[in-house]
Amino acid sequence: MKLSILLIVILIVRVFAAENFATLQSEVLALAEHISAPAVWDASDDANTSSGERLKAIYFEGVPFRGEPTRVFAWLGLPENSIGRVPGV
Repeated sequence: MKLSILLIVILIVRVFAAENFATLQSEVLALAEHISAPAVWDASDDANTSSGERLKAIYFEGVPFRGEPTRVFAWLGLPENSIGRVPGV
């Protein structure tokens, strides 16, 4: 009797985990659609920017949360004397 209950519980957990995995997998694969740079907004009015020009406060467009658009706050640091495309940190 205990063994059959244990097997039923394991089966239920495995079915739920498989459905949950499929949902999560589709959400992760949908991130591949974001191949272009997100929109960026200046956030210097909202942040204490006393560190000079090399560090800039920005917002960028995040992935939607519960169907609503999001903005992510970040500090953007660029190397000195940069010309052309450079990595942002």
